[in-house]
Amino acid sequence: NEKIVWWNNGDVFGYDVASGAQGSIVQDSFSQYSADIYDDTVVYLDNRNGNFNVYSSKFTLAPVCGDKQCNGAETCMSCSLDCGICTVQCSDGKDNDADGKIDYPADSGCTSVEDNDETNVDPIIKITVTPYVYNPSVYGDKIIWVGEETLSDVPEIYLYDLSTNLQRKITTSEPQRKPWWLSAIYGDKIVYMEIISYPSGYTQSMDIYLYDLAFHYKYRKVSF
Repeated sequence: NEKIVWWNNGDVFGYDVASGAQGSIVQDSFSQYSADIYDDTVVYLDNRNGNFNVYSSKFTLAPVCGDKQCNGAETCMSCSLDCGICTVQCSDGKDNDADGKIDYPADSGCTSVEDNDETNVDPIIKITVTPYVYNPSVYGDKIIWVGEETLSDVPEIYLYDLSTNLQRKITTSEPQRKPWWLSAIYGDKIVYMEIISYPSGYTQSMDIYLYDLAFHYKYRKVSF
């Protein structure tokens, strides 16, 4: 048996000669004394029930801060004695992204104490700036919608690419021929409804069009 156990300050500790690992076996608010071991079975006295009784547990080592070994759940943040001084942003004690919050978990830009980037990633992204937008649709990293600068403007189909953060206008309409509020995107194809009106404002027809993003070409698909 190459394992050693002992008790100190009411806790039981162990050392594995073969691996050089050291740690606590029982460490809590109760008191443990007189530890012994055979194979992987550790016995000791414990007063957790009010009186000292014999208890047993397996030889399983938990990290102990100060044993000069950075192992188990220890990190530079939880035990600099064993793991050294933190150098990654999310545990270096600095406000690296100047948002008034420091390190994990206080800074929402940190996913763990090992994260080396405190920069916050806002999960909510504002896409449009025009005040009148209708019927957004998304496929992959492309978002489309019908938009107007003012209520008197001619509606147009717009596309925003999340991968490039660029917006472009898909349609160029006329007052008597313009996209309606229904639109959708799938793959590199956009379908939308277009209305044709008489100068008096009476709707003459409503057609469904397809726009091919790959070829930048507009097709009329259905009329009714």
